[in-house]
Amino acid sequence: MLGRRAHRRREELEALARRHAAVAELARGALAGMSLPDTLDAVAETALRELRADQAAVLELSGDRRALLALAGAAAAGPSSTLSAPVEAGGRPFGALEVHAADDSGFDEELLGALAAVAGAALERARSEDAVEAGEERFRALADTTPVLMWMTDAGGAVTFVNEGWLRFTGGDLGGVRGGTFAASAHPDDREELLSRWAEASARRQPFRCEYRLRHAASGGYRWVLEQGQPRYAGGRFVGYV
Repeated sequence: MLGRRAHRRREELEALARRHAAVAELARGALAGMSLPDTLDAVAETALRELRADQAAVLELSGDRRALLALAGAAAAGPSSTLSAPVEAGGRPFGALEVHAADDSGFDEELLGALAAVAGAALERARSEDAVEAGEERFRALADTTPVLMWMTDAGGAVTFVNEGWLRFTGGDLGGVRGGTFAASAHPDDREELLSRWAEASARRQPFRCEYRLRHAASGGYRWVLEQGQPRYAGGRFVGYV
């Protein structure tokens, strides 16, 4: 009797460890940038497997909040019993994660709740990325019509964008600028101080300001410019300068 109990307890602990590992792996994938559809599919498949369900689905509330629409799902057979956990994104109700099974002996509310939390985190990340991308698209459209020279860098200082005004002034091309530093077109005698000031400001996440000579394509010489850089943040994280 004791042997069977110990064996059963060991199996329960192994199953619990496997479930925790499955949730942790999903969370790592979601945070590492796994696409939203792939993450939601993986959530449904994990729920189906680990809760020994016949069907599992990630559901989204309809616009009028009267219905639930399936975003991702997995199925094995016809259902009867149901277990559901709410999915929230950004602190607001989004929908639910549901599993169905003829035999509900494998249902685990805690595990389903953890999987619903992973789905919610993936949805929130996707929304945040979409908002940042839309904001940068609007910025780029505005930047190309403004009468000043503009550039953007990533957190490491590499140029990710220069506007049309910058390209016309320096005679450069975007392919030749992207990935380099904004100081590449500066007068050779001014580059060391320019980069030193930028590195100091960047280390402190402070606004940057410097006067230097910039290559002027039309004249073949250099013109004095006042460079001003402002730190950029996305979701509270420093992502570079503009």
